[in-house]
Amino acid sequence: MLLQINNSLELDLITEELTLTNLIAKIKLLIIKPPIIEEQKVQNLEKKLTLASQTITHLKEQIKKISSPTPRGEKIEVIIKTDLQNLNQLFPHRVDQFTCQQLEKAQTYQELVQVRGDFIQKQLQKNLTNWQVIREENSSLIKKQKRERALAISFFTLSLLAVGVMLIKLKS
Repeated sequence: MLLQINNSLELDLITEELTLTNLIAKIKLLIIKPPIIEEQKVQNLEKKLTLASQTITHLKEQIKKISSPTPRGEKIEVIIKTDLQNLNQLFPHRVDQFTCQQLEKAQTYQELVQVRGDFIQKQLQKNLTNWQVIREENSSLIKKQKRERALAISFFTLSLLAVGVMLIKLKS
């Protein structure tokens, strides 16, 4: 039993010194003056802790890549490729390099949806702006056309009046 206490508390008493009195004395000594932990051991443990944390982070990322949740269990790479093809069909020559990189960097389906949504939102905003410019230009052209029509009708009316006045002078 004394041997078991010595080993579990790491008292480092030699078997010849292992008596109840020596055991109690060693424990009292440690209570009064706790052992000094070597700085090298602390640094070694800190390095091991850092390495373990990095390994855990790396493994979490790998698990995320392998088991990234997609709607029906498809591989994220296949979905990315399909999305790029669809975006290029819907928006020819508009899918920029930044969007391609963001799509290819996506690790989860949610990230992919976010990038795709941002791109479509940007395209819709451009289209809305273009539509507003076209509408303003169209409105301006319609106003110009109405003015030209009014001028043409005025000139036609004046021409008819002039012809009428000439006919009356000719008859008289």
